[in-house]
Amino acid sequence: MSQGRRLLLGAMVAASVAACSLGPPAAPDDADPGTAAAEPSPGTSDGIAVDPDAAPEPEADDGEEPAAPRADGRPALPPLAELDAGGDPSSVVAVDEAWCAVVQPAATPDPGVWVEVYEVESDPGRAVEVTCGGAASCVGATLTHATPACAIAVVPPTPGTESVSTALNVRISCDSEELCEDYRARVTTGTRWVMPSPAPPAEEDGA
Repeated sequence: MSQGRRLLLGAMVAASVAACSLGPPAAPDDADPGTAAAEPSPGTSDGIAVDPDAAPEPEADDGEEPAAPRADGRPALPPLAELDAGGDPSSVVAVDEAWCAVVQPAATPDPGVWVEVYEVESDPGRAVEVTCGGAASCVGATLTHATPACAIAVVPPTPGTESVSTALNVRISCDSEELCEDYRARVTTGTRWVMPSPAPPAEEDGA
């Protein structure tokens, strides 16, 4: 073999060895199975730019407080304070240390309307659960078209008290929203009934 052919063969062998040592070409970074998907950049939502200082859109408000459904499913009005209710001042009687009288709302509940008394107020004095005049106590009473009255009883702060200011705070529920709306249109609130001290018992004529 001539010297020239030996040199050419040696060059070819050296080139083959160098090619084998390089290995296969590296895969692109985005093809690496161990790379997690890119997270959206801050201030974007699904690729859409979001203004972090933008205020949320306000909800629609029709200006009316919605009726609150009761646990039994009947529609109900928001609680009403100082329902317009009262009685006959001359009917106030003494029951032990309490003054007691039968009262009822100025607007009698319609059929299908319930007026639940959740609080009885007295100023001064304190309301107590006492009955008189054949009516149930107003404390915890539910007034209806059939039974619109209840007995309000108050213990005055002193025996010499001449009168006390009373009020019924109520919740109203109805068979339908229309009944609630109709009754609410007829009642007034923010009124108190002044209960006078009971008339002293009449003195018996001497023998």
